[in-house]
Amino acid sequence: MNTENDPIVAQAVRYAILLDSGGAKAADHAACAAWRASSPRHEQAWSDVLQRLQDCSAGLRSLADIVPGRSQGLQEILAQPRCTRRTVLALMLAGGASAGLAAAGLDRVTPLRGLLAGYSTATGERRTYRLADGSGLMLNARSSADMSYAGGAPKLNLLQGQALISPAAAAPFRVSTPHCEASTAGGDTGRFLVSRGTRHSLVAALEQDLIVSPASGDSWLLREGQGCRLGGSHVQMLDAAEIRARAAWRQGRLEVLDEPLSEVVRALQAYRRGILHVQAAAAPIRVQAVLPLDDTDRALDMLAQVLPVAITRYGALYVDVAARI
Repeated sequence: MNTENDPIVAQAVRYAILLDSGGAKAADHAACAAWRASSPRHEQAWSDVLQRLQDCSAGLRSLADIVPGRSQGLQEILAQPRCTRRTVLALMLAGGASAGLAAAGLDRVTPLRGLLAGYSTATGERRTYRLADGSGLMLNARSSADMSYAGGAPKLNLLQGQALISPAAAAPFRVSTPHCEASTAGGDTGRFLVSRGTRHSLVAALEQDLIVSPASGDSWLLREGQGCRLGGSHVQMLDAAEIRARAAWRQGRLEVLDEPLSEVVRALQAYRRGILHVQAAAAPIRVQAVLPLDDTDRALDMLAQVLPVAITRYGALYVDVAARI
């Protein structure tokens, strides 16, 4: 089911989202009924959407039986039938492949990559953990990590997202990503930040020096107050303003100095279970803003006030961001 190439199917999904939102009025139901009756193709598209919704909702529930140790938590999520249905509908409108809709629908609520991790957060959740060695670990939304203590030294493997580490003083503390490893010298309790992206990782020495070891290249010292972005053989130093902006999620803020709208929406997506879609013409628009992470609707409205973009909501779980003409 490809909604991008079939506007009739896309309209059927939009009506399904609206009618399932809990806020549909009598006029909305009448409009859907009239649309369905106006063409056999419309009625067929409506039937196909309902069948796909039934199939994918069943697939979502089956996932709880195949993830060891997490069945109870998944069942609690899937016990909310309206949330499950609307998530699947939003993914249909976003053009998800039918074979992956069920998994993708659940992933919007609780990231599948983090299900088997020792420490993880769901969509829209920030959480602080106390580790076995006494260190503190704060994870941003949709983040996950595993811990090991080989030789008694703590090592955190950041699987996805962003982590703020407050190491205990007893031993050096290491954090690894595919792009680098960051390590304290031990005996220092200052906090530091590590973020893992697809093509690079970011390290910020907020309150102590760090030893940074790139995946390729020699280790070097990152002084307190410094930050860098590493990917492949490339290292880019960050200025103080960008370091502060990258750490603002701790206070529930998204601070944007000068980034394309596509990156801003990607950051907001970690705090929203529904789909945020940016049309190609709007994606490169540059943004400077301070936005609330815990209220993505307000953040989107703030963007619409200062940028040449139009925000269109289809129910609660699909938002389209387009360039305003």
